[in-house]
Amino acid sequence: MLKIAFLLLTLTEAGDPRLTVSYSETPEECEGLGFAILGILDEAGATVLHHRCGETALDLTPFEHGLGPEHEVNRFRVTVPVDADWSIEPLSAEAACQGAPDSNPAVYCAVSVQAVADDR
Repeated sequence: MLKIAFLLLTLTEAGDPRLTVSYSETPEECEGLGFAILGILDEAGATVLHHRCGETALDLTPFEHGLGPEHEVNRFRVTVPVDADWSIEPLSAEAACQGAPDSNPAVYCAVSVQAVADDR
């Protein structure tokens, strides 16, 4: 089942892409959530690589605030075409990932504190 989600890619302290996904009930709620999150990140001086609302079948665990970099152990390949929905692919610890953030589609090899919900 597809869910509406706000995709957010920021930089970690080490300079690697970080993935955060926040789910919403409606596209309008997603846009509002994104606006609020981006305001907070702007005030904090965070580097935002990409953000966009879209649909995904991937179910990730809820984001937990305040977790440090040692909890960013889940790996994902995030593909972001310019004119189409993004996709997120979970990666194993040993899986190769070649980032291409300046191509179309852009590809990010990201870490996250969120995990695939079935992996809990």
